[in-house]
Amino acid sequence: MSSDLRPAATSSLFADALCCERRQGRLHLRLDLLPQGRDWLALLHGGAAHIGATALALPPREHAAGEEAALSLGRPGHREAELARQVAARLAQAAGRAVCCCAGIHYEAITPEEIRDVLRLVDELTDEAVRHLRQREQGGA
Repeated sequence: MSSDLRPAATSSLFADALCCERRQGRLHLRLDLLPQGRDWLALLHGGAAHIGATALALPPREHAAGEEAALSLGRPGHREAELARQVAARLAQAAGRAVCCCAGIHYEAITPEEIRDVLRLVDELTDEAVRHLRQREQGGA
C-alpha cells in the first residue's frame, strides 16, 4: 500500500485557496476558502482549534423559494452553528455555488465585548471573502 500524503502547501487542493484574517486584541480569526470542484469549503477558526459546527448552503438556483438555503449542525455546548450558517449562506449567494462552512472559535473567559468583536470580525471576513468570490466568478482572479 502506498501513501500520497504530502504537506498542504504542495497539494493541488490548496493551490486556489483563499485566506482572510482579522485581529483585534487577543482575538485572531481566520476564514480559509478551499475549492471543492465548483463548490467551496470554508473553514472559520480562531483561538483553540476545534470543530464546533458545520453548515451547508445552496446557491439560489438549487433551492425553491421558501426553502431553507442553509442548514447547520452544531456540536452540543457550542455556539458556532448560527455563525457557520450565516457565513455559508452569504458565500453561496455570492459565488452561486454550494458552500460548506466548518466553524470553531474558542477563547477562554471571553467577555461580552469580545463576543461582539468576534461577530464583527466574522462579518468583515465574510465581506472580504464575498468580494474575492465575486471577482473569481467574474473571471477577475
